[in-house]
Amino acid sequence: CSSQGLYRLRYSFDLSYVYTFHSLDLLDPAGTRVRSVVDYTFGHFFSGALGVTDFWQVGFTLPLFSRARFESATADPSPGPENVFEVGDLKVAMKLRAIDSNRHRFGLAFEPFATIPLGADDHYLGESKATGGVKNACRVR
Repeated sequence: CSSQGLYRLRYSFDLSYVYTFHSLDLLDPAGTRVRSVVDYTFGHFFSGALGVTDFWQVGFTLPLFSRARFESATADPSPGPENVFEVGDLKVAMKLRAIDSNRHRFGLAFEPFATIPLGADDHYLGESKATGGVKNACRVR
């Protein structure tokens, strides 16, 4: 997270991809892998932001998992892996720039955010409830 933000009526769109392998494994007490609950995922992250004023921007990120290989962690014996297509949790955020690093030797911004549970928590691709917080960012030139 950078302390710089978008100026008034400027916008930004982004598409990024992520591939994970063995991101969630089930282990026995000795630490030996029993099975891979989430074997792999291929995710696409759509992001956008708009500068409302010169110091305030709003934005979102929506993940979409076009391919996720999932196996139940609780079923014994497991019925086997299944491939799922899921939407992740929507993140909405705003960035409030307190000190502009283009005008000063350092910058400071705060980014309050919230996630809206759209993802499949039963496939470990999302949360079951809303989350949120605040990030801060600083930059020294």
